Amino acid sequence: MSFGGSVSAMISSLNRNRRDRKSIYDTRSPVVKASNNLSSLIANNASEEELNLLRIKLEANRTRLKKKKLTFLIISTMVISFLFYFIMTAHFNF
Repeated sequence: MSFGGSVSAMISSLNRNRRDRKSIYDTRSPVVKASNNLSSLIANNASEEELNLLRIKLEANRTRLKKKKLTFLIISTMVISFLFYFIMTAHFNF
């Protein structure tokens, strides 16, 4: 059952062409290093008044987004129902 050295040559080739697989967990990329340093650069010194203003802005943005979604839903429902009605009642004469 000799393969004439073809199997050993293939194994040898695979061993020579092997490369180290690097993962994000082995070495830290510059992006990960920068994000870790960013947290130490930002100071958490917001006053209560600034936090309250931020909460009010976030709530306003959230409310505006809900209104946009609801408006889109209502309009799309109306368009779909109109198209459905038109298709069901139309008599196509080909």
